[in-house]
Amino acid sequence: MEPEIEDLANFLNKMGAKIEGAGTNQIKIIGVNRLKDVGYKVMPDRIETGTYLCMAAVTNSKIQLTNTNYEHITPIIEKLTEMRSKNRKRKKLYKNRC
Repeated sequence: MEPEIEDLANFLNKMGAKIEGAGTNQIKIIGVNRLKDVGYKVMPDRIETGTYLCMAAVTNSKIQLTNTNYEHITPIIEKLTEMRSKNRKRKKLYKNRC
């Protein structure tokens, strides 16, 4: 499931919406008359994080990323790790590292 959908539902629920099932295959939305103003911290952008990780890998650079959620970028970390392993096994002239 898309974590952004769940985050959006959390935001709207905090505003007074009635949304159930975010993060599942079925979402139930019950209409409300009004939403209230709230403060909310939006989740980190996993696509942007993955892009920076790939850029570091391609340019053989080190990178430190903050304010990100490791659980949301696990698939890209696994693929980059797999690439690094394959590159080392093939004795390429470069190594990918993040």
